[in-house]
Amino acid sequence: MPLFRRSCQQVSYSGELTEYTRMSDSGQQVSYSFCPRCGTTMLLALSIAPEHLVIPVGIFDQHDLPQPSFSVYEQHKQGWVKFDCQIEQAQ
Repeated sequence: MPLFRRSCQQVSYSGELTEYTRMSDSGQQVSYSFCPRCGTTMLLALSIAPEHLVIPVGIFDQHDLPQPSFSVYEQHKQGWVKFDCQIEQAQ
């Protein structure tokens, strides 16, 4: 899943979000903020990096976005999924 990582000061949004918090595979707390109407994940907050927010690239409807800064769970991707760029891979 390609993601952007930005400082909290760089991120703004409007509208209501619902939050769900769970423990990650690595034992860290992750809070998912999602749209209460459609369930789309809009933001992630990681206890290991509280100064940053993580944003799924797929929520944007534009084609001129900067390259994602990291990706997670690539070890679980389908064999036909390929990334054209080299980015940090979080486990």
